[in-house]
Amino acid sequence: MTEPVPVLSMRRTAEHGREFVRLDCVAGDAAPRRRYESPGMQHRGDARMRGAPGRRADEGPVTVVSRYQGDAALLGRARRNPAGPDQA
Repeated sequence: MTEPVPVLSMRRTAEHGREFVRLDCVAGDAAPRRRYESPGMQHRGDARMRGAPGRRADEGPVTVVSRYQGDAALLGRARRNPAGPDQA
């Protein structure tokens, strides 16, 4: 089984010596929001973006996206502590 996108993103971020990763999703789509929040990513606000999702442009429809930030070190603590990241 492959790793969920947020977990894979945080692991690769740590492998490259970076501390944080940011992932965006359409604000009204609950499924990716749950996937981002489950490994401990934090919602950092919403932003209005022009263009279709994944294709930012200077014009076009406005899409509200939710921005999530993950701490790559937090992922490592969560894996060592099965109680969850808040118990580290």
